[in-house]
Amino acid sequence: MFLCLLGRICRVMWLAVAIGSVGISASTTAQSEKWGTEFDALLERPDVEVSLGPGDYGGEERTLHLPGQVTVVERRLNGEITTITYDASGKGAVLCSWKFLAAVKAGYGFCSKNPNRMIEGKLDRAIGRIERFIAANWVEPTSIEQVQRWRHEILEDFFNPLGLEQWEPRICQVEDFQSYISHFESLPEGEFERETDELLSIPRVPAMNPCF
Repeated sequence: MFLCLLGRICRVMWLAVAIGSVGISASTTAQSEKWGTEFDALLERPDVEVSLGPGDYGGEERTLHLPGQVTVVERRLNGEITTITYDASGKGAVLCSWKFLAAVKAGYGFCSKNPNRMIEGKLDRAIGRIERFIAANWVEPTSIEQVQRWRHEILEDFFNPLGLEQWEPRICQVEDFQSYISHFESLPEGEFERETDELLSIPRVPAMNPCF
């Protein structure tokens, strides 16, 4: 997958999400208590297996095993819930790919003195395909417009704390970013599209991890 090329750039552009060990109690397909998260909507589905047990550091842990080898781990402690989504399909983490490509597209415009419009078009098309996949396969189907709003909010949250004047040199001077762009420019015709096809080849709830 193209995400194997990221290297240090991912650590600069997106905070890594650590995947801890998961202690799981006996599994059950029965509906469990609702926790007040968006993933409660999955509890009614017959193809979702739910595991409940104590958390590694206290509190409670709820694990949802979804079709397509996607796992959602929610940990509830002191009234707060943290969530990790993990994709073990081997096709890649859709949300990680989406966020990365959205950031690359934005950074490419800043960092390239003469942006290659063909590359920008390929990035736009890949991002569009991924967003349609997210809209169709989210916990509850949503609109493409909503997914696009999420993308804009993510980028705004990333840019605003730094300001463009600080963000631009920070990203543009990262060697791995330039290496990624150079590699992207040298890909054989159709290779990036084939990798995107592979990423989206199995309908499944989009997950963020593994993202490295």
